[in-house]
Amino acid sequence: MREERRLWRLPQTQDIHFDIDKYLNRLVFPSQLHHLPKPVSWFLGYREQPAPEVGNILIAIWALVGTFCGIMLVGAVFSYSDHIKSYHAPVVFASLV
Repeated sequence: MREERRLWRLPQTQDIHFDIDKYLNRLVFPSQLHHLPKPVSWFLGYREQPAPEVGNILIAIWALVGTFCGIMLVGAVFSYSDHIKSYHAPVVFASLV
């Protein structure tokens, strides 16, 4: 008999989801955005029908990349700006710890 090989595949982003609400819903009050006027509640993120799930692990990875790039940008401005250097500002990375 020929042994079947299983092909390993990565899971879809919709399948990877950690829901912190399972743990925090008893501690946090429910959202009251639905009481606000529609344009305001829409701007703040309330939707009558929720958007399809994309998986929050993917969102966390993009947040990590965005945070890293933002800190690097601030660090570059602090390092190369003569005006900021004249104030002897603290090192950005040391001040974030």
